[in-house]
Amino acid sequence: MPGTMQTGAVPAGRVRANLWLLGLNLGLLLGAALLPSGWRDTAERALLTGVFLATLAVHGTKIRWRLAVVAGLIAAQWGAKLAGGQDLALAAGLLNGAFFLYVISRLAAQVAGAGKVTRLVLLEAVNVYLLVGLVFALLAAVTAGLSPGAYVATAAGNALGPGTDFHAFVYYAFITMATVGYGDIVPATEPARALAVLMAVTGPLYMALVIAFLVGKFASAPSLRS
Repeated sequence: MPGTMQTGAVPAGRVRANLWLLGLNLGLLLGAALLPSGWRDTAERALLTGVFLATLAVHGTKIRWRLAVVAGLIAAQWGAKLAGGQDLALAAGLLNGAFFLYVISRLAAQVAGAGKVTRLVLLEAVNVYLLVGLVFALLAAVTAGLSPGAYVATAAGNALGPGTDFHAFVYYAFITMATVGYGDIVPATEPARALAVLMAVTGPLYMALVIAFLVGKFASAPSLRS
């Protein structure tokens, strides 16, 4: 009976919120890249705004202070676009990354504290992975903004800098996390290489730990027989 009560206690709103967050993350990863370059930056900022808003509903705690933080982050990213200030853009990137780390910690805690594997747990585990990649993309963009020669696009032979499309860093972050290593974007400074090592270690390690954890939860759950 306790298991039945736990399943019924899972709010449907949290499942919907995680589905919304998953869709926005995938849109940020995939959809924005399909748009013309002139629309891409606006679309990415709009999707990122949606991600901020979705994080307000992914766990069932009081959200008043998070609402104020999210409003400030949204204002900072759109303010950076309108003002065109590089310092504001870098500050917004760091603040965004810090907030997403908080969201990641909360989602990871919910996954770890789950009594059994449910659809909600799986959605939260996937969203953690996607948000980790987004944090790495933000850190790579900030690194390139502080040091324009930190990353080099080998095909074009030019450095990635403040004017580079953010999706290039999203692509680089997830390709590095997946340890694919196409080599079309290369870290050229020590900070960029250190971040690349962290990405390459985090991706496979997360997948191994999460799979082991979920399999262990599933194996330890009592069998359901009709």
